Amino acid sequence: MKISRNQVERVIALYQNSTRPPVEKENRQEDKISLSRDGQMFKEIQKAIKDSPDVRNQKINEIKKAIAEGNYHVSGRDIAEKMVQRFLVDKLLSKD
Repeated sequence: MKISRNQVERVIALYQNSTRPPVEKENRQEDKISLSRDGQMFKEIQKAIKDSPDVRNQKINEIKKAIAEGNYHVSGRDIAEKMVQRFLVDKLLSKD
């Protein structure tokens, strides 16, 4: 289906010309929210995680140094274990 410019302009004109009743501010009540103690703790934990750095610079520098010196070795078994762990965690988290 093609929509012409004329059709779009008509729809825009309809919305611009439509009248809405004014909203009375005096009768409106403000929304309020209160968090349980657990909710507040969860909010604080989220903020702490958000404010923490994404990378551990000291660990990164240690690994870079070990790689540069040729002393960084990881066994295939360790790599495989981490891959399986990550897969299982992802699989568990993706279930609804």
